[in-house]
Amino acid sequence: MKVTYNTGKMSVELEGETQRDLFGQLAAFQEVFDETTCGKCGSTNVKFVVRQVEDNEYYEVRCLDCGAKLAFVDPHLPQVVSSKTS
Repeated sequence: MKVTYNTGKMSVELEGETQRDLFGQLAAFQEVFDETTCGKCGSTNVKFVVRQVEDNEYYEVRCLDCGAKLAFVDPHLPQVVSSKTS
């Protein structure tokens, strides 16, 4: 079974044995790639960014207008939480 899903500037073709397989793939795709509007300023001028720091890769959607970032965390990496006040 195949399905083509169009969103914003992208189109993806998903393939699976069952509707359940396709549903899971579509949900995973939408969770990341349907973020097409900045949650801070509402701009649609966003891009997908992968940064490498040492041996770790960091995935984020970045707004090119206000600089806001939506980071996707790899659950296999240790998490460090820091707080900064300005």
